[in-house]
Formats: sequence, structure tokens, C-alpha cells
Amino acid sequence: MTTAPARTAEWSSVALGAVALAGSVAAYGVRHARRQDWQDLVVGTRCRTVPPLPDVTALNWLGIASSVVAIVAFAYYCRVVVRARGTSLRVVIGAMLAVVAVGCLAVGLLFATTTPTDAHDGLDGSGLPCASG
Repeated sequence: MTTAPARTAEWSSVALGAVALAGSVAAYGVRHARRQDWQDLVVGTRCRTVPPLPDVTALNWLGIASSVVAIVAFAYYCRVVVRARGTSLRVVIGAMLAVVAVGCLAVGLLFATTTPTDAHDGLDGSGLPCASG
């Protein structure tokens, strides 16, 4: 049977993890929108005008930090449920949420390490999106 403090800790950790995971996804969504706006501008001018790439470093690190917070929160949730002798289904759900948070962390690390810095490399490093370049 779960005690009241354990149940409060469960809900608090789930809420924190969910908010952190949502923050991570939102940061990556805003990052994508800024980069897509740059792409649309470059394609719209047929690569005659190539502005600098949008700075998405802060968004990358915000997504990474949010993912780490979510991982810790969901791991804590699993620990509290196991200590309170909760159902194995709740432990599995917490573990699955932690795996999703690890996936968001991996995506964030990939974004942080592979983002080009030169505008002429394009968004993915393969060059400008115009055929004539």
C-alpha cells in the first residue's frame, strides 16, 4: 500500500517529468520552426541572399537540460514506486517515460553536435537548398 507522502512524491515527479519533457519537445519545435523560416527565406530569394543561420544553440541546450530533468524525475518516480511496493505496471510506465526522455536527450545531443555554422553549408551541411547554389 502506498503512503500519502509516497503518493505525493509520485505525482510530483511525474508532473515535473512531464513538464520537462514537454519543454524539451517545445524547444526542439521552436528550433525547427526558426530553421524552416531561414530555409523558406533562402529558397524564396533563390539563394541570391543568404542570411546567417539562425542561432539555435540556446534552444539545443534548453532541450538537452529539459531532457535530463525529465530522466531524473521519471527515474525518481520508478524508485518511489518500487520502494512503496507499487504495481509493476506503474514501474513499467515510469521506465517507458524515462526511455522517451533519453530519446529526447539523444536527439538534443545530435542537434547540438551536427548543426552547421556556415550559412553556405545549409541546414544539414549538404549545401544551399537551391539547384544553382
